[in-house]
Amino acid sequence: GDPRNVLIVRKGSTAESSSQVTREQFRLIPYRPGVAKDAQGRPLVSADVLVLINLPRRESGEANVLMRGISPLGMELRPQVRLVAGRWFVPGKREVIVSRRLAERFAHFDVGDRFKTAGQELTVVGWLAGGNSAFDSEVWMDADEARSIFDRDNYSSVLVRVTDDAAAKS
Repeated sequence: GDPRNVLIVRKGSTAESSSQVTREQFRLIPYRPGVAKDAQGRPLVSADVLVLINLPRRESGEANVLMRGISPLGMELRPQVRLVAGRWFVPGKREVIVSRRLAERFAHFDVGDRFKTAGQELTVVGWLAGGNSAFDSEVWMDADEARSIFDRDNYSSVLVRVTDDAAAKS
């Protein structure tokens, strides 16, 4: 991650995948003291949804892949991630970007390809490189689209850029 960021999960959760942050809780977070803002004055927060999906490999068989739904500012909060082919997904559309490393191992992950999950067809519009981080093993899409497709009422976590160490502690 980025040392300027704080990951918010449900009390008692040991991982994003076992956490739930309600939409009501998320709506309050951007207005907390100590939340940094971008050049346009928008709070630097991303509500994320994590879902494990099963997809076919290029060679044979299937395997689990982590799908991460992120809010529009989620890309800005992860400076180690960069687009290496295609374009970023458009929020509100059934579009994804996949890690270039996953694209080498899984079927239907070339830019322009489509694949089905949860009964929905998603279009790959780009590849990302995660800077040798865990993001190199993820598929990204719009968080609210992910909530809709996977029938999730809540988010899994919230990533927040803080103004300083004191804000991070509070």
